[in-house]
Amino acid sequence: MTQARQIKGTLFKPWVVSIRANKSGIYDQYLSEEDKKYFNERILDSLWYPYEVFKKCFNAVCMIEAKENIEVIEKWGYLYGKGVLERIYKERLQIKELKTAVDSYNNLFKLWFNFGTQTGKIISDNEVHLSIQDFDKDFRLFYHISKGWMQGFFDAYLGTTVSAKFIEKSWEGSEKTTVKITWKS
Repeated sequence: MTQARQIKGTLFKPWVVSIRANKSGIYDQYLSEEDKKYFNERILDSLWYPYEVFKKCFNAVCMIEAKENIEVIEKWGYLYGKGVLERIYKERLQIKELKTAVDSYNNLFKLWFNFGTQTGKIISDNEVHLSIQDFDKDFRLFYHISKGWMQGFFDAYLGTTVSAKFIEKSWEGSEKTTVKITWKS
């Protein structure tokens, strides 16, 4: 029997809060009554929630609030990635060590999802490749927000401006999605 795919409340909560805040009813067309039951309960950071409901909420918010604008979605990710690091890993911001940064980011993925894998490979003193595999290959908008998370996380962690670029895209047929993070030495 396969385990149901789940996501931690930490990642689910912002999408539920955004939908709750919109009282127009526009989200009704994207979500079932079963999905909406989560809007009447408190979403706890440490609990697991159904991935499929998260995906519907995520896509709906991206369609309605961001109008599927990739720049907006990646900026959301950037701000979230940087914010998580500044809130949760404050003490690690003092380290500025590349291997620790990669390990910390990979650990976050394991904390947030009960499926899929993320790996990081240090290419040089100013380049890292982060790959997500065995995940939801066609969830294109999620990969864009992830790219922003990665950029925000490494900006804050390394204390420098980094750039992020896809070098493999699962939604275009690759086995995994890989983002290249680079910065000036």
